[in-house]
Amino acid sequence: MRRFILITLAAALLFPSQMTGKGFRWGLEWGASGICHSNTYCVYTADEGFIVEYRKLSNRLHVNGTLEGFVGIDFARRMNISLHSGYAGIADGERGVPLSLRPTLRLGRKPDAGGASIFAEGGVFFRKNCDISMFAKLGTGWRTILSQHLVLDFNAGLQVSRTHPDIYDKYSGRYLTRESARGLKCFNAGFFLTTALVF
Repeated sequence: MRRFILITLAAALLFPSQMTGKGFRWGLEWGASGICHSNTYCVYTADEGFIVEYRKLSNRLHVNGTLEGFVGIDFARRMNISLHSGYAGIADGERGVPLSLRPTLRLGRKPDAGGASIFAEGGVFFRKNCDISMFAKLGTGWRTILSQHLVLDFNAGLQVSRTHPDIYDKYSGRYLTRESARGLKCFNAGFFLTTALVF
């Protein structure tokens, strides 16, 4: 991850002319997300042979961190689409690598001068020894122009995800394997707050 950040910053400094106006954009985004609602369900067979139907509903706030790099392209004066990836937490105890696409629409009379924007984002989430999870975001942002080649974005919005968390079997005293947790799914809903440097 440290090498990825250094490469991104070096590219931004070496090729600033490609990141202004219509063309390519590079950047780093970091922040936090808060999961306010989580609903988990699965069925498994205990070691003793009986069937266990596992359900867990939680409305307790859980905060995750996120650090991502992205590359995008301005294909119109108001439109940008970017590819994001990095390392993030998506729910309680679930951390891994997200991969997503984010189309953005800049608002206002002079979109090149900064100001408000709206965006949608959808993607997948990879975690070791787990099925692929899915997530979606809907947000708004505010852009501040720092220099000819550098802008600062503040983003906020709502997010939902369908994940595959680790399930603890209280009867055996260990976590279930992916194969034994049948029909495992978890729906999460919450919000996110991030800051991004765009070159």
